[in-house]
Amino acid sequence: MSTENLVEAEILDNIDPLRHLRVDDEAFVPVQPPTTHRQIQPLSFGDVHLDLLVDAGPGCGGIAWPAGEVLSNYLVHKGPEYLRHKRVLELGSGTGLVGLVAAKMGASKVIITDQLPLLDIMNQNVALNGLQDSVVVQELNWGSEIPSLGEIAMVLAADCVYFEPAFPLLVQTLVDLAKLAGPKCDILFCYKQRRKADKRFFALLKKQFTWSDNWFMKFLVPEGHGIRLLSLDGGDARCISQLVILDELMNRLGHDHGRKVRPCEYFHSITGVGAGAVIAVLLGVLGLPIDEATEDFGLICDHTLSTEDFTDEERASRLVEATKRVLKRHDVPDTARLHEVDISAGCRVSICHSAAAIGGCRILRNYKSRHSSYNPTIVEAIRVAWATPGLFSSIRIGKPPVVEELISAVNGFNNPTLEAITEALKVYGTSQLVSSVLSIGSGKDTLFSDSENRAIRTAQETEITAENLQRRLGTLGLYFRYSVDHGVQDKFRKLEDYFGSITGHVREYLAGDVVSRSLDHFVKSSESTSYITIDTLYQSKAGGFRSSHGLPPLSAFFVSRIDVINQVTSALQRFRPGSPAMALVIGLSGTGKTQVCLKYAYDNIDRYDHILFVDASSTESIDKGLLARIGSIDSQLHPINAAAALDLLVNPKGNLTINWLMIMDNADDNKVDIRSYIPLCGHGSILITSRNASMSDLDPEGYIEMDVMSREEAVEALLAAAVGTIVASTTEESRMGNRALVRHTSRDRRNALEIVEMLGCLPLAVVQAACYIKKHKCLHNYAVLLKNSRSKILRWPASIQRDRLEYAHSVYAAFDTTLNALSSRALRLLGIISFVHFSDFPRDLIPIAASLAFGYDPYDLLDRPSEYQESIDLLQEVFCPGGRWDHTELDALLEELQRYSLVTLVPIATIVTLRFHPLLHSWANDRLLESERPPFQLAALRLLVCGTRHDDDHLWPYLSPQIELFSLTSDEIHVNDRAALAIMLEKNGHSERVFDVWKHIYSSVEAAHGASHLRTTRAALQLAHAYSVLGDWEQAERMERKILQIRRCDLGDDHLETACAMVNLAHTCKTQGQRYHEAKELELEVLRVRKASCEHDDRRIVYALNNLAETCCLQGHVREAQSLLAEVSGMMTSLLGRHQVENIRILEKLAGNYRKCGNSKEAIKLEKQITELWQSIRGDMHTSTLGAIARLARSYAEQGHHQESEKAWRHVADARRDMLGEQHKDWLDAAFWLGRSLYDQKQLAAAEALWRTVLAGWKELRKGEKQHILVTLLWLGRSVFDQKRFTDAEVLFKEAADGWRALEPVTPNGSYYASYWLGRALYEQKRPAESEVLWRMVLSSWKDTFGEEHHDTLSVSFWLGRAIHERDHFANAEAESLWRQAAICWQDTLGPFHYDTLAALFWLGRALYDRRQLVDAESILADVVAGWKKTLGSRSYEILDAQFWLSLTIYDQTRVAEAAKIMDQVVTGLQQTRDISDDNISNASFWLGTMNYDQRKFVDAETALEKAVVGWRSSLGSQHNDTLNALFWLSLSVYKQDRLKDAEVLLQELLMGWRMTFGPQHEDTLKTLYWLAQSIHKQGRYSEAVVLWNELVDGRRATLGEHDEATKLALDWLHDAQSPRSSESGWSISTTKPSPSTPKADPDTPMACMTPSRSSMSIISDGRSPMSLVTRSPTSMGTIEEAPQSLMQSITASNPTVPTHYGSGVMQHAGAFQMTWPTFITTMIRTLAAAAQNFSLRGQHAEAAEAWYTVAFWNTKYQRDHIVATMALENVCRALCAQGMDNSLPDVERLLQMVLIRYQYANDEKRELEILEMLAAVVYRQGRSEEADLLRAQLGGQQSPAVEHPSMALQSMETLCEHLYGQGQYENAAMVMRHVLGEGDPQIPETLWSLAQRRTYRGDKSQETETMWRAVLTSMCTLGYDVDQNQWGLLARIRLSETMDRPGELSVSKERWETLVVMLEEVFGEEHQETCNARSRLSQIHKQSEMLF
Repeated sequence: MSTENLVEAEILDNIDPLRHLRVDDEAFVPVQPPTTHRQIQPLSFGDVHLDLLVDAGPGCGGIAWPAGEVLSNYLVHKGPEYLRHKRVLELGSGTGLVGLVAAKMGASKVIITDQLPLLDIMNQNVALNGLQDSVVVQELNWGSEIPSLGEIAMVLAADCVYFEPAFPLLVQTLVDLAKLAGPKCDILFCYKQRRKADKRFFALLKKQFTWSDNWFMKFLVPEGHGIRLLSLDGGDARCISQLVILDELMNRLGHDHGRKVRPCEYFHSITGVGAGAVIAVLLGVLGLPIDEATEDFGLICDHTLSTEDFTDEERASRLVEATKRVLKRHDVPDTARLHEVDISAGCRVSICHSAAAIGGCRILRNYKSRHSSYNPTIVEAIRVAWATPGLFSSIRIGKPPVVEELISAVNGFNNPTLEAITEALKVYGTSQLVSSVLSIGSGKDTLFSDSENRAIRTAQETEITAENLQRRLGTLGLYFRYSVDHGVQDKFRKLEDYFGSITGHVREYLAGDVVSRSLDHFVKSSESTSYITIDTLYQSKAGGFRSSHGLPPLSAFFVSRIDVINQVTSALQRFRPGSPAMALVIGLSGTGKTQVCLKYAYDNIDRYDHILFVDASSTESIDKGLLARIGSIDSQLHPINAAAALDLLVNPKGNLTINWLMIMDNADDNKVDIRSYIPLCGHGSILITSRNASMSDLDPEGYIEMDVMSREEAVEALLAAAVGTIVASTTEESRMGNRALVRHTSRDRRNALEIVEMLGCLPLAVVQAACYIKKHKCLHNYAVLLKNSRSKILRWPASIQRDRLEYAHSVYAAFDTTLNALSSRALRLLGIISFVHFSDFPRDLIPIAASLAFGYDPYDLLDRPSEYQESIDLLQEVFCPGGRWDHTELDALLEELQRYSLVTLVPIATIVTLRFHPLLHSWANDRLLESERPPFQLAALRLLVCGTRHDDDHLWPYLSPQIELFSLTSDEIHVNDRAALAIMLEKNGHSERVFDVWKHIYSSVEAAHGASHLRTTRAALQLAHAYSVLGDWEQAERMERKILQIRRCDLGDDHLETACAMVNLAHTCKTQGQRYHEAKELELEVLRVRKASCEHDDRRIVYALNNLAETCCLQGHVREAQSLLAEVSGMMTSLLGRHQVENIRILEKLAGNYRKCGNSKEAIKLEKQITELWQSIRGDMHTSTLGAIARLARSYAEQGHHQESEKAWRHVADARRDMLGEQHKDWLDAAFWLGRSLYDQKQLAAAEALWRTVLAGWKELRKGEKQHILVTLLWLGRSVFDQKRFTDAEVLFKEAADGWRALEPVTPNGSYYASYWLGRALYEQKRPAESEVLWRMVLSSWKDTFGEEHHDTLSVSFWLGRAIHERDHFANAEAESLWRQAAICWQDTLGPFHYDTLAALFWLGRALYDRRQLVDAESILADVVAGWKKTLGSRSYEILDAQFWLSLTIYDQTRVAEAAKIMDQVVTGLQQTRDISDDNISNASFWLGTMNYDQRKFVDAETALEKAVVGWRSSLGSQHNDTLNALFWLSLSVYKQDRLKDAEVLLQELLMGWRMTFGPQHEDTLKTLYWLAQSIHKQGRYSEAVVLWNELVDGRRATLGEHDEATKLALDWLHDAQSPRSSESGWSISTTKPSPSTPKADPDTPMACMTPSRSSMSIISDGRSPMSLVTRSPTSMGTIEEAPQSLMQSITASNPTVPTHYGSGVMQHAGAFQMTWPTFITTMIRTLAAAAQNFSLRGQHAEAAEAWYTVAFWNTKYQRDHIVATMALENVCRALCAQGMDNSLPDVERLLQMVLIRYQYANDEKRELEILEMLAAVVYRQGRSEEADLLRAQLGGQQSPAVEHPSMALQSMETLCEHLYGQGQYENAAMVMRHVLGEGDPQIPETLWSLAQRRTYRGDKSQETETMWRAVLTSMCTLGYDVDQNQWGLLARIRLSETMDRPGELSVSKERWETLVVMLEEVFGEEHQETCNARSRLSQIHKQSEMLF
């Protein structure tokens, strides 16, 4: 619109504001008639239909306007979830249209509002649509008060912008609603832009709200509501042609519809791949018109494809940059996700992509779906869409640990039309009708690609897919495909030129008659809806020929193997460049390989156009099957041989497509070259089944091991087939094997479970059993039948099945098929192994046995029969066919068995085990003849016995299950073999079985040889050992001594067999009764005998030395043991080599010995060697290696090498997890210790996560793992505790404590450790009383258990002190004692610089500080700071904390500058290490500010205090006491810089804060009033100051009384403020000389409330030095001679108010010197001060006194600087004293009293002391020596006897009392008061009250404070007060009770407070604050009592 038109429109708007509502030219909403009277209009918005009564009678609001319909459409478009369960309010509802639609869309409650005339029509519309339950009509006038509406989640407003005068009212209503509804409320405001005035409304709205525009587009729905699908091929920059084609199409649609049409308004679904998917995002997600999408696509291509020089990664990075630019152009955040952007008209966009590792096609969606998919950002979606290999790099999507590498789906799915149809089926359902399917290609050449072959292949696949689709869908009349046939083949230097060439070529293509007519046909077809459904499209196949001929039916008993089928599906979805997708299902006969493949084929029959099932058992069967299957697909195809058939699969013709699946079944024969039958193409899929494991080499990634069923699957299969009824309702269901579910009893399931476990869950066996059970109805006794008649049962053939298997469903028949294929050696190996366990037989046992010639026989007890040698010969024949051992022979045997899946090699750590199916194992045993069984069994036993050497004990865990199969008490097994195998029984803890075995062996040997035979004694020794294993040591020792005696008699003392008996007896002696000396003597004798009888390198000598070393170690002779072990190691190394197991174990003992000696360094060194040795002989994963690494890890941890410990434990944990799983206790143990190493490195979150996993694991194991659970709980709690999640830690510690308590008395200390940490958690939650109870209990126990100086005892003592201190800062005697003891003990045991030592010292310093022992506290805290700096560095928090308290300790000793310097370091350190909002920074800044203030460094003070104020405001709030205190000091700092206006602002804020917090008459409020009045007074605003002074006086009178000194001072200030003031030209000056006895002191008194984080702090008044002021003047006059002569003459003139020689013409001389009055006064005072100094220097003391007095007078009168005036008065006293005139001493004393009071108010302790000394001297010179002595004695802190005090000294003594209180000398202060007042004085209770109250405020609960409060009560009784009925008496009782409360006297405290509560209720009433406080205290005492008991 032009400017003129806008001006004209504005004029018309002013004339008729409603004119726009009468005309509406929008095409997408119906035009309303200008006049409507009570008409009912039916309206529809999608699936929402309603009737609307419209009536223009009440006004324009009575009809439906366009914005209302648009907003209604928008709500329907958003879907029901958008409004579900929300309360909605509509403004300006009119007819209520939008609100009614909202109600229909699921809003829980809708309130429609408008003015009164429209309420009737809204009510009628609500009733008309039956929405009375959910819609409420209510009057609401804009701008008026909002009625009560309840919680509102959404506000709707449509067409409310039309009447300009109502704009402010509407905005106000929106603002009010937003405030009431809260920030989560959405406001939807729909309007039509009509005129310029509308902008004013939005300008008003913008001041209150932020919003986003949503341009709502309306879908062009075809007649019949069919859907339109758009598919965009992949490509590169060439995809610009798709946009040119769409541009032509949209132009034609726009012309027909009379408006511009966007693709997102036309197509319901857009699917794209590659660059086509990028265009889909631009059009469908961002909702762009074609021209903008073209511009943006060009920008992206130019940025990424303009050169070939970029790498894939660089191009991908530039793609991200370009995408972000595009999003920014359209105001879309680059973090926006696909599901979040709602700009289009509801168009659904799907992006095809693939997983890099698997292939296949998956979908990213911009809409929610039942089918899961990622919801990436738009940037990520475009990256995924265009991640074409060779063009852009892949992208990783997802959240750890589920992260996938994704690529574009252009390889295999470059034409995504089929995927678009499939997705539409999922979204819209099978019955949805279709209008059109549009597929747009991108041409045939590719601009960039990494491989020309890949580009050609992709183009070929795209066109083949297009041709197939044309055949499938072309006849339906709704499928259209456009793609430029031939592109420009040349490459252009500029992408712009390339685009231009493509565009021109496409325009020419579109101009052709055929294409143009086709476009018109598409437009026409798309306007209507066909009869074709989505399901029809989906099911449609090429030419109607779907081929799955020859596919056998499924077994009727088939049970779906979901996991295997999923693996097959994944394998066949992988992309394999240049090869079909492949899956190889390999497994044992009878596992159901073929059935699973058939199930996959039937499940995916619609996925493939052709399924070819081929028997691959031979070359002939493959050739025949291929020719038959190809011929069945297309009768026109006649391949002459298999090669021709394969060529057709590579290059399909006729009905044959590229979408085929070939199943090659039973490919077992190695003679058949399966590779030659795999088509050489990049399409199709191949599924192979085989028993031959070597087939996996065809495609290792596609290899799927077909194992047996799970127990659950097997049980279901058995019951369904044997008991259930098969119901086949349809042919398809029958073919698929679907069965009805039948309910089975628990007994059925128990029996079924037993059966399938016996059958090893082999599918064939389960089917066979089911058939047998079904036929014979023997489910409940089948297991018994199977045990008794295993061979017959398993050879029984199942009923005839349709699948026609060659072995007729018989298990043994299936296994028999391999008999002819196996060699005799393989069959004999199966026979031998059939006598051991079918699983976990260690392969390493065979070479070990072979190395021993299979003849290892450790026990020579009975002679061997001839069968013994036969078994050895059998083993030699099987494993050593050439007469010697050759490992390759064993490998060949196992490979032969693997070929038919008869054996599986299972690696476990470094051991490879053999596993057989149990039924195969049974078959191998059952097929042996009876004559073959004994030698095969003996051969199996020979193998087991050869593994019983101690050198081979790493095999024992695998051999134990094998031994369990043999009865070692049976005579069928030779005695020698039973003896050897008993070794492993003992190792496994079967002590009773071992005893039985040896008892039988002994009986057999004794029967054969007699009791005294050597062989019998050998058996007897082992039997004795068996007794000792059972715990019968006495019997064992008796037998051993008897055997030793027999051998000594028969063989002599020096025989080796006698020495063996000594070894056993020595072991018994040192194990039973700790008779180490006797054992050592025996072992020395053994060593002597063996050295004499054996060679020097005999292993028996080594064993003797080893035993002797062990005994020495037990005796504590560690050095001797080390020497022996070193000798043993050396001998073993020379004898066997360093890598022998026994040698390594000797080294392990030596390392352990080093640890016992404390030589950890040497132990770690040796443990590293041990680990390397185990790794070299057993490998990294063996248990021995892992055990060595675990021991090394513990040693590292003991030395503090936590990183090395973590690395070691991580290795152990990973290895155990891989071998054993995360539910095994060994992994849980390693993971726990790994958590410890992480915890030690402060990796707390990682440790917590790991311990939570470990805890869950221990709980899962349950049995016997309770202690592990509790230990893990404790450490988990510690990790949570250290992360400062104290509440969570409390829960964990409490659970641990309760658990340990349940285990007591087995583990008595466990609960105490948990209780200790529970106390820590409670303490950190500010619950010290609960912590104290726990810690006292723990401390009591640990003192008894560990002793008082044990570290754990001291730790709990330390924390008990913390709890006591936290509960009561000043009950520090016990805490101090605890900390002192801990510090002393830790200093001795841990050293002076250990953390625990320094922590105890720190808190000891705190305790001393609180007890005001400042010198000791300073010394200790200084040591702590130095110690922590040495150990922790310079910036740790511990150092800063100690420095903070050191600073306060020094500060309290009045060394302010030194304290401030330290505090400044604290603040700086905290700012560098802590968050700026940390309260510690605020606290330290506050104290630094006060210290700087004390030093008159007001600028520095202001800086620090401002930090404190800001920090505390943020963390504590503006009204907190600490914040207000800091603000007070900040105000004074600003005030002292004469920035009065700034100070006034701060003081005003402070005054408001105090009033709100404490009320108007609180001391802090009145104090602030004083300073505010001062600042205003100094600014000359006297009337305002008078108001404040009046308020101050009233406050003082109300709180202190009329006669209090503070009240009098306030009155004086009020009087001065009310005195008349003259202008600059004339002043009215009082000529009355101020009385020195009534000075006006600054009321800057000590206030305990101004003390954050400490017990007390005095407000320090201005302490500037007067010398610096009086010597600085504008004229630089320092002496009287330097002053102007005329001024000096005026000063020395006569004046009645000052000494006569100073003159009287002061006022007149101000004008004479051309000075203003204030400047003149300042100059005069400074000059007088300079003169006074000169007088003093010259010895003119009288003149100096007069001059100083004048300075004091004029300063007090006019400048009101009381400090300067006070110092001047002090100098007057000094001058008068210097005169030596005794008659002036009374005046001097009076002046000193006044000066002392002023210094006390200023808190200037140094000057107070000086004045006290002067006062004592003056009193002494007046002859009152006793008073002087008392003053001096009290000044020095000593007591003096009471004396009579004349009235002249009373004020001085009171001042002294105050001073002593300030120094903490409370007892001396009380004594002085009694001297001053006398024992019977009425003021004594008040005075004593004041002193006692101050002690109480300081937290002092000592005996002295208690005595003082008792004195208060006594003095009140003496004066006649009834303290039980008097308010002050009761308050004193309260303070006394608070002081008397002690932790250990709760019962006494309870009685005292109960009595006191009753008194308070009688006197004060039940609701009085003091009564409530007392009741609260009584309640606390009750709680503490309950916790104790």
